[in-house]
Amino acid sequence: MTSRPPKGATRIHRLPTIAPDVLTPAQRVGRSCVSCRKQWPLPRVRIGRLPDGSPVMACSDCAEVLGVD
Repeated sequence: MTSRPPKGATRIHRLPTIAPDVLTPAQRVGRSCVSCRKQWPLPRVRIGRLPDGSPVMACSDCAEVLGVD
């Protein structure tokens, strides 16, 4: 038997929760990549979430390396 997400669940609910205390202020608000800290172009790939549900973002290069599409 496999566990399935509830009907209507979105992808964001399956993202890992990341502790905000390990992130810079710019990373916490999505202004820099959570991995390489690049700020331009703005990171656009959600790779996790903060405990309050806010998204944690990565640039497309780091997201590819991390295996997130």
